[in-house]
Amino acid sequence: MNTNRSTSNYQKTGTDNVHNGKSILIVDDNEINQKLLRVYLSSMGFQVFVSKDGYSALNVLEKHPIDLVFLDLHMPVMNGYETTKAIRHLDERYSRIPIIGLSADGLPNSRQKALQSGMNEYLVKPIKQEDLRQVLGRWFRLQEPMDVAEFSPNVVSKADDLRLMLMKEMPDYKLRLTDALEDRDYSEIYDIAHRLAGGSAYCELPELHRISNLLQTAAKRRNNDQIDLYSTGLLEHINHLLRDLPAVGHS
Repeated sequence: MNTNRSTSNYQKTGTDNVHNGKSILIVDDNEINQKLLRVYLSSMGFQVFVSKDGYSALNVLEKHPIDLVFLDLHMPVMNGYETTKAIRHLDERYSRIPIIGLSADGLPNSRQKALQSGMNEYLVKPIKQEDLRQVLGRWFRLQEPMDVAEFSPNVVSKADDLRLMLMKEMPDYKLRLTDALEDRDYSEIYDIAHRLAGGSAYCELPELHRISNLLQTAAKRRNNDQIDLYSTGLLEHINHLLRDLPAVGHS
């Protein structure tokens, strides 16, 4: 199948100690989520491919033998549900490949929708090392047990890097949210809150995570009173972070 899609939106990381020769594809447009999952999986010994969107993910699957896919549900242009259906129709090889949905939305109907779309499992962000260990243990017969303690220091050392990545994006999020509130663009408000909730969960910024989650829910319900309340709190907190961490926010 030749779709002529560009390969510029994916990356590959490798290791000399690949578990059973297994390769995993991460599909997520959030760089913070990408980086953390890549660190987790590479530390476990898997070969890791990363795609920023559904279209480039299909390209990777056509060109490389992938054994499992971690797939974010909320992506622009082609969301996780659409990407899952496209993967299932690529060829017989991928009709039964394990697809693990990822989302910050832990509502039961979201999980059900993910499974009905063709995903095999559903993990709620923030993803923990133990979550991955359990999922991978269900799908792969690994040659050796995965000891979480072996790679925890590697992951912990990335916390400052992840926070720096998020803080550099804050001025853009602030501008986008201000414009979306003025236009009362519920979809854009939801998207901004969703991205901030997902990214902040990994960056040791619990208050940002809490407010973003509240705004995300309010936007999904189109509750204008709550949107105004939580967006005000979110913008104030972003200003607080940029003011107290100027070197991070503007480096």
